[in-house]
Amino acid sequence: MKLDNTEDTLSYEKGTAIGEELLSLLKSGAEIKDIVELPHIKEWIETNPDAGELLRKLCSAEELTRMTDKYSSINPSLQVARFYNSIERKRIRKRVSRYVALVGSVAALAIFTFWMTISNDKFLEIPKNNSFAVEQEIEQPTLILNSGERVIVDEVSYDEKIELISQNTDKIQLNRLVVPPKCKFRLELEDGTIVLINADSEISYPISFRDDIRKIVLHRGEVFLEVAKSDKQFEVATANASVKVYGTKFNINHYTPDIIHTLLIEGSLGVALNNINETIIHPGELITLNSFTGDKEIKAVNTRKYLTWINGFVCCDEEPLELMLEQITRWYNIKFKIDKDVDLSIPINAYFSVERPINEIFKSIEDISNVKFIKTKGDEYLVEES
Repeated sequence: MKLDNTEDTLSYEKGTAIGEELLSLLKSGAEIKDIVELPHIKEWIETNPDAGELLRKLCSAEELTRMTDKYSSINPSLQVARFYNSIERKRIRKRVSRYVALVGSVAALAIFTFWMTISNDKFLEIPKNNSFAVEQEIEQPTLILNSGERVIVDEVSYDEKIELISQNTDKIQLNRLVVPPKCKFRLELEDGTIVLINADSEISYPISFRDDIRKIVLHRGEVFLEVAKSDKQFEVATANASVKVYGTKFNINHYTPDIIHTLLIEGSLGVALNNINETIIHPGELITLNSFTGDKEIKAVNTRKYLTWINGFVCCDEEPLELMLEQITRWYNIKFKIDKDVDLSIPINAYFSVERPINEIFKSIEDISNVKFIKTKGDEYLVEES
């Protein structure tokens, strides 16, 4: 990144160094109350009052989510660089000159904030309510019975409606639960297994497990499961793959028809295409299967960033713009028309709550990239180069 003068450069470099030190101290187990009393940190806070105030707020658990949504990025150095590059490219530096003094603060706090978010276990707690939706007028999750009857379900009515359904249907028949865009749903199966279902997903499951194998089907979308222990094996099937569970917590992403991403959090999993050559993976590993080519890839990952959706957050760590737009489409139920000159492969770093207004999301993406969003009609947007 090229900054305009020596003062900006020193501010940026010092801010980045402070951020990296905050991260190192936190990882080593240091308490935040002790960190802020270190002389050079204290001096930095005094010379950056806005950053100091943000740091103090971040020490408060109830403020963390809100502040993270506004200030965080996964690769802060790259984000600040892109921010300044976009300013230079658009020739509007004067309009944002009031932010120059904060460049060091942003660089430091971006590192700190994201680490605080993905390192705090409370962000991975399974929500106790059945459903979550952005505060917009949306369709409700719908249970499609084997008979074809459709039943609207929500967190209040689900248990009662399932009880009524079970009195009039075969409990072992598969019923399909459709969770539309803008929603996610928490489902507790008959055996006590918890299933969290992401927006724009569909699964099928029986009201009661009577066979030797407890089996559900993921037609499309994403689910996180905490499988209840039992003598019966648990299995999640997709069109061409199966995941056999041996008492575990895991996540499956199957939005792309031929691709199945399976992430193991705890326990043991066996993953196979067409029930051939089962592969065992271990906690912290992500296996990606391509049912069209038969290829598979296993890698160790930071599991937390793959689970932020559980609490209604979108996380992109150097992910292509195309993936970001897919997630926005899923959560805001909007459509994009992409101009032919737009490079959908450009990497994006972002972390935000899906409760944020869509215009704020677009503005954040525009600030760190070379694209702009233009509303055309209804919920349709044109994406162009800026």
